[in-house]
Amino acid sequence: MTEFVKTGFELFKAYFPSAAVLSVEASTEVLPAFVGGSATLLTNVIGNVLHDYQNKPLSPREKLRTSSVYVDAHLKIAKRLESGDLVRDDDFIRQRLGQRSSAEQCLDATIMKAAGQYEEIKLPLFSELYVSACFDADISPELLAIYYSQLEQLNYIQLLVLYTLSIEKNRLEWKWNSADFNDVVYTLLKELQSRNLINDSFWGDSPIILNPLTERFIDAIGFRYIADYEHDVCSQLKSSGKYI
Repeated sequence: MTEFVKTGFELFKAYFPSAAVLSVEASTEVLPAFVGGSATLLTNVIGNVLHDYQNKPLSPREKLRTSSVYVDAHLKIAKRLESGDLVRDDDFIRQRLGQRSSAEQCLDATIMKAAGQYEEIKLPLFSELYVSACFDADISPELLAIYYSQLEQLNYIQLLVLYTLSIEKNRLEWKWNSADFNDVVYTLLKELQSRNLINDSFWGDSPIILNPLTERFIDAIGFRYIADYEHDVCSQLKSSGKYI
C-alpha cells in the first residue's frame, strides 16, 4: 500500500466515523478493487489519479486532507457497488483519445480542492460529490463544475442553512421579513440569495425556499451525513432563525 493511501486512512478514521462508509477493508487498511464493466474503468481512473498525487509535494496537512478524501471516495464507491448500484455507463468514465476522462478530471478536482480546505468538516462532502457523479448520469460534467465551485466557496454554516431549508421546507416558516433573524442569519441568507441558491424576496412576507438546483446540490454532496453527526448544531437552525 502506498504512503499516500496509508496517510489517508489516518485522517479517515479520525474524521469520518459517521460520514464515510466503514467496512472490513477500512479496518484492515486495504482498498478494494472495482471489478466488472464500467466499474473496472473506474478502477483505472482512480489509479491514475493516485499515481499523480502520491508523489506531489504537499504539506503534511495537505497530504492528510487529500489522501483522506481519496480513501473516503474509494470506500464509498466500493460500498455502493457491493449494494448493487451500477456505475453510470456513458462518456463520463470512458477515456477519450488524447484526453483524460471527465471522471479523472473531476477526481483530480476533488483532491485538489480538498487540499486547501481549512474547514475539514467539509472534506467528506467533496468525496460524496464525486461518488454521486460516478453513479448519477444526470450530473453532467458542466453541472458538476458548478457544484464544485459552490462547495468550495460556501462555508459550513451556509451549507447548514441550505440543508435546514431542504429538510424542513414543509415546516420551516422562514420569511424574508421575519423579526427572528439576527444580523448574522440575515447576512447569510442575503449571501445565499446573491448566489441564486435561494429565492428572491419579491414580497416582505415571501417564504424563503431553495431553488430546485440547490436541492439537487445538497443531495449530491451528502450533507445529511454531516448534519446527522453534528445534530446539536443542526437542531439550532431547525428551531429558530435566531440561532447562530
